[in-house]
Amino acid sequence: MSEKNLPIKIVLQKTTDTQKNQGGGSLKFFGEVTPELQREISQKFRDVLDFYEDVFTENELTPAVGKITVKPEAIAKSHKPNDLCRECPIIGSEDLDEIYIKVTKKSIEKTVALIQNPPTKAFRANLTAISNIQPITADEKISQDLTEISSQGKLETIKSKIKVKIFDFNDDFDNVQIVNYIMKKLSDYGFAEKHELIIYGDQIKFIKIQVSSYEDIIKIASINGVKSIDFFQEYSLPLNEFLGTDIKTALGKEYSDSETTIGIIDGGISDDNAYLKPYIVAREKYVNENYQNPNHATFIASTIQYGNKLNGIIASSPKRFKFVDILLYPTVILNLDLRIPLVKKS
Repeated sequence: MSEKNLPIKIVLQKTTDTQKNQGGGSLKFFGEVTPELQREISQKFRDVLDFYEDVFTENELTPAVGKITVKPEAIAKSHKPNDLCRECPIIGSEDLDEIYIKVTKKSIEKTVALIQNPPTKAFRANLTAISNIQPITADEKISQDLTEISSQGKLETIKSKIKVKIFDFNDDFDNVQIVNYIMKKLSDYGFAEKHELIIYGDQIKFIKIQVSSYEDIIKIASINGVKSIDFFQEYSLPLNEFLGTDIKTALGKEYSDSETTIGIIDGGISDDNAYLKPYIVAREKYVNENYQNPNHATFIASTIQYGNKLNGIIASSPKRFKFVDILLYPTVILNLDLRIPLVKKS
């Protein structure tokens, strides 16, 4: 095989390619540090402590999750409140202005003490970047799709495959504690024989649960350590109602073109898929033709474009997206013929 046909070319690193990290922007205050501000932020931490009082009373080693919202002008990474969170470490984020922190009774008490007497200039600056501090509530954990399906009276179709995602605390001991805590609560709530733990790698953990009602979903969402609740979707070849020449008509109903363009960096979207091709506005190829396999990228694009329609889920914003197809990866393991969109199993 000649060198020009290889799918990957190795470029060795040069000494000049490596430079020392210069760090973020300079320390910035977004207001004045006043006794009133210190009391306000201290009280917000105490409110989080009160919210999780039953968790900490049951076992002080069980971690919980707080959410810090920063001011719009403080969302840059260089303004992240790392010093304020020295006792309540940051474990992730959701929106640009939201930061998840690990909290325990002791860590909150230590943080409140530090707020009364800020130890560093950076700590004082962090105080001025904060907009709110609060616990994670049940309603914000439940996905919009799950709520809509329930409101449509279709919960029966997915009640056996509810997907619960668990917070990752970036610490093995904490993760064991939270999994044990959640499993105990599920048993207390009557789900002992109705759930299974599903693990993808070291950091991605889900629990698959069978529920009887939407009230069960709310009850599960109220458990500390649960990050989100959705449902597992299953795909197969299209059902009869989508086969034949009418599929284009069926897929096009009640939809309009979106101004949003999505870049798919994968193995390339198939040119043979007539239901995706009109939406590909640009394409870049970085893999030799001998090593191309469009199956996985076609699956991803099909799910994005038609997943809600073909799975009987009403989209909150029925739009057809544009795609930039970036063919970057050579042959992938998935070996399916995805020339038509995938749909839910019957």
